[in-house]
Amino acid sequence: MIKIPFAVIADSANVSREGKLNILGIFQNIGANTVPATHPQISLILTFQGERGDANSEHPIKIQMVSADGEVMINIEASLRFNIPPSGEHSVLAHQIFQFANITFPRFGTYDLNIFINNEVRKTVSLNVIEVKQPVN
Repeated sequence: MIKIPFAVIADSANVSREGKLNILGIFQNIGANTVPATHPQISLILTFQGERGDANSEHPIKIQMVSADGEVMINIEASLRFNIPPSGEHSVLAHQIFQFANITFPRFGTYDLNIFINNEVRKTVSLNVIEVKQPVN
């Protein structure tokens, strides 16, 4: 069974030539004075872990961002393919970075990023849009 041992929201991320996952600015709250509020960039960083038997076949994945009232705001479908693990190893990791630009949040509250593998939710990462009051001068 494919697992997701690591999932975060951050400002940005990349994977180096050596396969190292680099993440900048992990967060779970976005502050806004008013809504709707638009955030310039959000990166969802995931590490998938598969077994030797998962290698060399396509696994459908889906990312859905859902508001507290159940509205699906983002729906992305893709496929995941693992390389065959080196001899003697039984599992393999695959880092994936999904970048979203200019997402508009219509209300304050919690937004869930649901990660599906083979049409089953395997992980949820929550993002909170919170009201930030302007200081009174």
